This record gives sequence, structure tokens and C-alpha cells, in this order.
Amino acid sequence: MDSSEMFAILSDLDVDVQKYVCGFLVAIMMADRDIDETEMKAWQLICTLSDFPMMSAREALDIWLERQ
Repeated sequence: MDSSEMFAILSDLDVDVQKYVCGFLVAIMMADRDIDETEMKAWQLICTLSDFPMMSAREALDIWLERQ
């Protein structure tokens, strides 16, 4: 699958699923207990290209944690 197909699939997800994915990505970034600038920029780019709802990394993580 190329990246354009991946982003098309992600943008077609239900909004609640998109929020969960945003949080999951933040949880992965926090695995080493440090989110650096490069990780944050990558997360923002993925969220933008996937047409995910606007939210902070903290909000996304909270959504993901609520569903665990």
C-alpha cells in the first residue's frame, strides 16, 4: 500500500476511530517517555494528511487511555 492509499483509508474512518488512532500514535511516541520535536511534527503531519479532527496530543492520549 502506498502512502496516498493509507491516508485515504484513514480519512474515511469514523471520527471516533480517528480520535482513537490519534491517541494510539501518541502512546507509541511516549513509549520512551519523551516526545521530541521530530515525533510531534510527524504526528501532526499524519493527522493533517488523514483529515483527523483537530486536537492536542494530550487530548488524543486521554481519548486513547479512556478506551483501554
